[in-house]
Amino acid sequence: MPEDTRLDILTFADDQARVEIPSDYRRSGQEYRDFRAVLINGDGSEIQRKRVLTRVFHWGSLLAPVHEEGDPYATHVRVGAQQLCQRILMALNTVPKTTKDNDDG
Repeated sequence: MPEDTRLDILTFADDQARVEIPSDYRRSGQEYRDFRAVLINGDGSEIQRKRVLTRVFHWGSLLAPVHEEGDPYATHVRVGAQQLCQRILMALNTVPKTTKDNDDG
């Protein structure tokens, strides 16, 4: 697979950092509308999709340390949340093989 088709994690992190989440995002109901539009209705705008993905990755602490000194249970919870985010990122970054690629071996 050509390298330029893969999502560069640093570019991705920079893009996520630039997504603006309003301070009253949840209270204003915008979070609800974004998640419904993206996950239920399937008609979310580009900014709604970016806010939803940014929010999910923030909740899962995608790029944050997971170790909690003296609390293995908290560490395991954080590892699980981060692992879910990593799986979403992999699904976004893994280009499926074509039928021709599958036939080659």
